[in-house]
Amino acid sequence: LVNWVTHNRSARRFDGEVAVNATSHVLDVFSMALVRFERGAPDRCPVCGSYRLTSDYRPELGDVRPYVTLCNACGWEDHEPRPDDGDVAGSGGGADRDDA
Repeated sequence: LVNWVTHNRSARRFDGEVAVNATSHVLDVFSMALVRFERGAPDRCPVCGSYRLTSDYRPELGDVRPYVTLCNACGWEDHEPRPDDGDVAGSGGGADRDDA
């Protein structure tokens, strides 16, 4: 699409805006999919099975994983550390030491 706008002599400003918006949308969707994949976010709520999951930013959780998955249907929150978080966060003490 952008290639066509760049090389077509009859393309107008509106065509350029459509190309820019389409490119922006593709990048936004790809970025969201990548973040979702890397976070390991569930497709459905494990408590009620709802698809109404959202993400909430919580700066008090620190730099490692400041986003929490929320269920808008039942209120479930996923703020449990994932297995790969232990290596990233370091060994500053935590729930693992209390259980031993």
